[in-house]
This record gives sequence, structure tokens and C-alpha cells, in this order.
Amino acid sequence: AIASLGCFGKHPQNVERDLERWTNKLYGLRLEPYFITLNLTLPGALRAEPVSVPMLLPHEWLHAVWEAGDMQRRVTLFGPGGQSGLEDYWRHQLCFEWARNHPGLHDPNKTFPLAFFTDGGEVYRNQETLWYFFRSSLSKGNTLDIILPLIGLPLEYVATREAFDEANEKITKALCWSTGWAEIGIGPEVGLYMEAFGKDTIRYALRGK
Repeated sequence: AIASLGCFGKHPQNVERDLERWTNKLYGLRLEPYFITLNLTLPGALRAEPVSVPMLLPHEWLHAVWEAGDMQRRVTLFGPGGQSGLEDYWRHQLCFEWARNHPGLHDPNKTFPLAFFTDGGEVYRNQETLWYFFRSSLSKGNTLDIILPLIGLPLEYVATREAFDEANEKITKALCWSTGWAEIGIGPEVGLYMEAFGKDTIRYALRGK
């Protein structure tokens, strides 16, 4: 399904449409791509240039999963142990200093531990892409409603270590911004770049909620 997206393919103008259709069909959720700007060297270009790249934001993923109902919450967030499993997890982790001093751990009974990671894979032939994912540390399995995709970075467009580090830093900044709003528990009023949201978007309706 990811390979069908227009992103970095022949029809990049169709990325947003394809990604929204895919997530709707696969998850039964309505998610909107959010575009961040990365400096990429596209095929045939002599130098890197700013490119808008779509990603899915963690705080919007979490909101969509929660709104999908109890069954989806158990699969994606709680895992097989349910609420008691969440409580057991923190009961054990609070034996360690890192958990006791964690600035985001306000209520262990309502705080889901999340793991962010990357994995390589081909989307188009001969094009290696570094994918960013996240998941609940409590969930079990490897399906795409447990391992949640965030963004794909084609490595040939960041061929040098410096270019990769710059792109990774910008992606990480977007993830930190989004997870900060997830911790607060409300939707941001404006975007990462201080831009206003379109009035016909889901994130506009979720501002401050």
C-alpha cells in the first residue's frame, strides 16, 4: 500500500489523496498528512532543494486510535493486558530512577509508553527508504494497526551523512513537537511552522480540544 503513494513517484501531486485513502481503508480512521520541509537532492538535480514531504503525526494517530473505540485501543495501545497491564508496567518501571524522574509521567494509569524506531525497506525498485514508526510498548504483534507509520525518507535523496543528519533532525523536531501535544492532551492551535490550519481540515476542528 505504501508503494502506491505518489510520494517521490511519478505523480507526487497525488500523495495527499493516496495517503488519506489508504489510511481510511486500512484503519477505518480519518488521518490527514502533515507536510514538513526537508532539503532533498531529487533525481536530476544538481543540489538539494526544499521539498514538502508528507508525514502522519503521533498525536493525531493517538487521537484517531482513541476515537476508534475500545477494541482499537486494546489492540493498538493497551495490548493483551488491558488497563491492568498498563498499571503493572508502570508499577515495575517506577522501581527505576528514569521512570520516577520522567517529566512526562504525570499519571501512570493514563500514560502509554511509546517506542519510536526506524526500519529500512524498498518502496520503489532499487530505492531504499528509511521508515519511521512508533508503537505502544504494551502492544503485541507486527500488523499496521500496531506498528504505526510516520514518514518515509528515501536514502538516495540524502546521500551524504550531513544531508541525512539534517533531514533526520527536522523529522525528529516534528515528532518532538507532536508528542509534546500528545502529552498535553489537546490539539495545537497552529502548526509546527506557526502556520494556520485550513478550516476544512480535521486538525482545525481539533484545535484546543
